[in-house]
Amino acid sequence: MSAGNWFETRRAAHNLREREVTTAYTVRTGGSTYNFVVDRVITIPTATSAFTVTVPDGEFRGQRLLVVVTKTGTLANTVHVTTGTDNYHLRYARDYVSLEWIGSGDKGWIYLNKSAT
Repeated sequence: MSAGNWFETRRAAHNLREREVTTAYTVRTGGSTYNFVVDRVITIPTATSAFTVTVPDGEFRGQRLLVVVTKTGTLANTVHVTTGTDNYHLRYARDYVSLEWIGSGDKGWIYLNKSAT
């Protein structure tokens, strides 16, 4: 199997995808609750009002999520993690937060990198 086929097979198996949201949204983290769908990238274009993106517990250690504002805006959209210590406020174009799930007993979602406050 070539490297290209392996990555495509893995992507398809996890149904990884990019999701654009403009209103309150709960991230799909896999498992039967979400029909085994995993949101890998959440994009937020310019919204007409601020809203919250809720991130429930992950399914496996090392699971990652990127939330990014893709267009100019000034609304403070909140990324709320169910298990973890921080919430993140994304306001301007290119604001982002990159999270990784390390387990419910181990601080939950931790940030890898961020430009958000």
